[in-house]
Amino acid sequence: MELSVDEQRLKAVSDLLPEHHRRWNAGALASSLPHGGVNRVSQVLGISRKTVARGMREISQPGLIDATSPRPSIITITTALLIVSAPMLMKLSSG
Repeated sequence: MELSVDEQRLKAVSDLLPEHHRRWNAGALASSLPHGGVNRVSQVLGISRKTVARGMREISQPGLIDATSPRPSIITITTALLIVSAPMLMKLSSG
């Protein structure tokens, strides 16, 4: 599968993340896409569908986010990545 320039950028950003953040980001991306999002994110990021699904499960767990922590939460990190990648998400959902 040939990736568009935007998809290549999304993969490049994802590849910079530690594994657990990459998995959580993949889960958040897939959650924001319509039906088939897990498969599409898996293809674009080059990770298994099981890993994307695991990321979706993990980000939905209540204990993952600690609002009292001075470090950025996963929601902060994932929100920043989603804002940056929003235009790419729109293309992913239509492609």
